[in-house]
Amino acid sequence: MVWLGAAMILGAGSTSFEMLRYVGDRFPIMPMPAWMDNPIDPISIRDVLYYLVAAAGSEQVAAGAYDICGPDTTSYRELLKTYARIAGKWHTACRSGVSTPRWRRD
Repeated sequence: MVWLGAAMILGAGSTSFEMLRYVGDRFPIMPMPAWMDNPIDPISIRDVLYYLVAAAGSEQVAAGAYDICGPDTTSYRELLKTYARIAGKWHTACRSGVSTPRWRRD
């Protein structure tokens, strides 16, 4: 069995891409918490399909778990800016003091 994992798939139908598109289409002013600058390695749906076809032939790929990613590292902030530009949407971001909640063990 081959398991393929990706941080973010760029293309229609990908949950993370559809969320990015939803936000980019509807919110011209977007609060950006610091975690939006964390690096991610998105991959195009075309590249995912290539890996899926390659993994389907058990002779080509050994069983195991593989992380797949595209050639570029970026951030959610940059992806939102790029999406807004390509979609022709006006978009601006403002720094937000909101941070990711920390889980505590009491």
